[in-house]
Amino acid sequence: MRFEFLVGDFNNRVLDPTRTRDFLYKENINAGYLNYSTTIKKLSIQLGLRAENTIGQGTLKGKELLNRNYTNLFPSVFLREKLNAKHQLGLSYSRRVDRPSYEDLNPFLYFLDPYTFQKGNELLQPQYTDALELSHTFMDGITTTINYSRTNNVMTEILQQNNALKLTNVTKYNIGYVDNFGIAFSVPVPITKWWFSNTYFNLYNNHFVGEIPKVMIEADGTERTIFQSLDARATTYNANTTHQFTLPKKFSLEVSGWYQSGFIEGQLAGKPMGAVSFGIQKKMMKDKATLKLNVNDVFWSQKFRGNFVFNDIDVQIVNRWESRVARVIFTYRFGNNKIKAAR
Repeated sequence: MRFEFLVGDFNNRVLDPTRTRDFLYKENINAGYLNYSTTIKKLSIQLGLRAENTIGQGTLKGKELLNRNYTNLFPSVFLREKLNAKHQLGLSYSRRVDRPSYEDLNPFLYFLDPYTFQKGNELLQPQYTDALELSHTFMDGITTTINYSRTNNVMTEILQQNNALKLTNVTKYNIGYVDNFGIAFSVPVPITKWWFSNTYFNLYNNHFVGEIPKVMIEADGTERTIFQSLDARATTYNANTTHQFTLPKKFSLEVSGWYQSGFIEGQLAGKPMGAVSFGIQKKMMKDKATLKLNVNDVFWSQKFRGNFVFNDIDVQIVNRWESRVARVIFTYRFGNNKIKAAR
């Protein structure tokens, strides 16, 4: 794919060959799976093994930029035991891979303003996560989960600052590892015959450890890369809740909301955010038609705020978008409702 960088005003633009990229990337993933499941009394066991081979090749202006060929094994174990009619226990372990995307690898420069740009990193490697989870389910509904995971070679966005040229760039980099430990609750509760509630709450701690590269400009103009230690930890929680109401005269109402507390993601420290949404519908015409009104982010509170504060970097970010949207939807079902739909 060719990415061209043009300079000048709208009517007199010229190509800048030093910033134009002709980057091609091909990736082929071959995988094989083995699964085994059995039951021993009240204990259900499922074992899995996935083998994956990844072949990736990238060229920039016809010259080979990266060439990768690697094979990995991904085991998984799922255990579930029914203690009695009300209680179930589950234990699982799994390993997974997350690969960099095309945009993450493409070294094209996307300018946000004359002094800030984003670029890909052709040296970016996949990240691997080992996850362990213990769960308890009560009455086939209320679930409590305790989980731990470690992601090695974690991919995260970093901010680099060139003090000599007054330039800042954002790129993804493998910085080290992140440990995640958390506890979550899922509570679906029918409060009354006409009011159903479903609430999810997750409390977790992230701990990022690694090395952040920094480009130094020497007196003679040459570049030198040094590495600075990162050790960042934060306890975060998020919650979402949905309430559904069945009203008279074939009306129904739904109110939902979510909230995310402050968090960290490598160098980035994000601030709290959340939103409330609303929907109402009515069935008409012998239940063949439905009229709906949905309003997302009623109070227009969904915006991102955060900062990069690391050594000599101090950047504040505020991002708001058109998240408050209202929709009116009318649907009508033709045909005979008594005829069973084909699978």
